[in-house]
Amino acid sequence: MVQVGDYDAALLALRSGADGLVSIFADRAPEADFGRRAAERGVFVVPTPTVLEATAGGVSGLVVVEDPVLGPRLLLQPPSA
Repeated sequence: MVQVGDYDAALLALRSGADGLVSIFADRAPEADFGRRAAERGVFVVPTPTVLEATAGGVSGLVVVEDPVLGPRLLLQPPSA
C-alpha cells in the first residue's frame, strides 16, 4: 500500500507493484486507462477525496458508486446486523 499525492506517484506505485493506493492524486485527471491498469494488477484504491467530500457535507461517495466505470469495480458489503 502506497500513499500517493500526485498522478506521477500513482503511476510509479503501479509500475513498482504496489497492491494499494491511498489518498490518490488530485493534481490532474487520470489517463483513460488508469482504472483498467489498476484493476488488472488487483490494486485497491482508498479514494480519500470521497471521504473529504462526505465530511464536507457532500454526497458521501455516491458519485463513485454510481460511476459507470468505477462503480462495478467496487466491493460493497452490506452493513452487518
